[in-house]
Amino acid sequence: MAKKVKIINKLEFTTKRFRGEYDTHDLILLAQKDTSIDLSKFSEVWGSDKDNIDKHINSFFSYNKKSFDFLGIKVQKSDEQVIKFETSNYVGSVPLYSPSSGKPYANLIIKGRLNEDIGEILPYLVDSIQIEYEDDLILPYQSSVRPPLYFECAKFIKKYIEVKRIHWRKFNSENKIQSQPAGTTDWSRYAANSYDPHNTLRYPNHINLLTTDHSEWKQINYVLNLCFSELQSKSTPRRTRTLYASEINYLRSQLSRDSYIKTNNLRTNFADPLIVKQLKEIGNRILSSVSVEYRAWKMDFSKIYEGYVQHIMGLVASSKNARIFNNLKLNTSGDRTSWWLPYIEPDIVLVKDNLYISIDAKYKMHMMNVKSESVESLHESFRSDLHQVLAYSSFGITKNKMSMLIYPAKRFICKHQIITNTFFSVNNHIYLIGIPFGECRKEDDSDELMDLSEKIRIAADGLSYIIESIFMNKIIE
Repeated sequence: MAKKVKIINKLEFTTKRFRGEYDTHDLILLAQKDTSIDLSKFSEVWGSDKDNIDKHINSFFSYNKKSFDFLGIKVQKSDEQVIKFETSNYVGSVPLYSPSSGKPYANLIIKGRLNEDIGEILPYLVDSIQIEYEDDLILPYQSSVRPPLYFECAKFIKKYIEVKRIHWRKFNSENKIQSQPAGTTDWSRYAANSYDPHNTLRYPNHINLLTTDHSEWKQINYVLNLCFSELQSKSTPRRTRTLYASEINYLRSQLSRDSYIKTNNLRTNFADPLIVKQLKEIGNRILSSVSVEYRAWKMDFSKIYEGYVQHIMGLVASSKNARIFNNLKLNTSGDRTSWWLPYIEPDIVLVKDNLYISIDAKYKMHMMNVKSESVESLHESFRSDLHQVLAYSSFGITKNKMSMLIYPAKRFICKHQIITNTFFSVNNHIYLIGIPFGECRKEDDSDELMDLSEKIRIAADGLSYIIESIFMNKIIE
């Protein structure tokens, strides 16, 4: 049964917005958490009485179905006169529509379950994390939690530098005065000006030049300039501003005032190199975000956590001279059914010599509930996780298999389990690992919170010890 939690800002909604300031009356829920809210809180906002509250509830569910579906929220009314919200992996913001008028009157915001700072984590993540928008869901006012546009801008700058290295050239058509006539000379214009002896050898030619400074590149430079502004704004985390300061200064020094052409869309051409298409795709997401600031948005927090673990495992693999493969696609073949999977995709595979370790990152609260007595829901969820990682580990060529399930925790935890096949004396070593994530107290039991670098260091040190012990054929207790 879900626990009742307090409502942020008392659910006193308003549609007033003064000079673009944030409205402070957002309804805030946490990802992957059931929240029950007393009906009286909503009836105060809706102006409902006992006679029409049921009608308003049905209208509330109907009007907000698209918003709830976008964030993967399940909503129902229970017998205890509460509305139960069951959230998914997504964080983001959507509008809430009034059951009486059908108009948006508030923002519903989903934050990370562990009060994580997304802005702190994003600079460490791989490029696959994306912000998704919904054009049909417009927020009634600027949300107190904005989509991290600077993350897209950081990806754009990284990709821009890669494209700049290939010297992408295109033909640029322009009119130019030259000393020799050509097949494209504008003779009418020449005749009109050649009466002046000084213009006798000045031929207005239309020429095509193969250049890197073409119009499409100037449009890309316009988006680059938008990225500069976003990454240097106060809303961008300080660490991110510092991280990209040198690149911004260098790129800005390479541009002049005539390096930009304003655009609302970067048109992708069939002949564009793949890396240019990727750059334009990111650029269009930025242009779209700038043009419609109040759109509903979401990010998959399980992907954010997965990227965080991949970053840490990358540090570990580097220190142990091992190879790491993120989101390795293992293709299937044979006589497929319509519902058969074309491939399976472990989050991380770590390989050294003949050792193959399959690793799955799960944004679930299992390692926060190691001593919990209420285990029924955890049991079924863990069963799915365990079967999944066991399937991934089957591709190792060694007799004994190695697998890891990595969950968020308040401190570093390792639980070593062994599953044995007695018929063939084959063991599968399962390491249940919790790494510091979200708000974590320092290890000296003080009230001071760990910063992100300390959490990464503790996780990397713990995982390095486990990996080294596996290499040395030791057993972790």
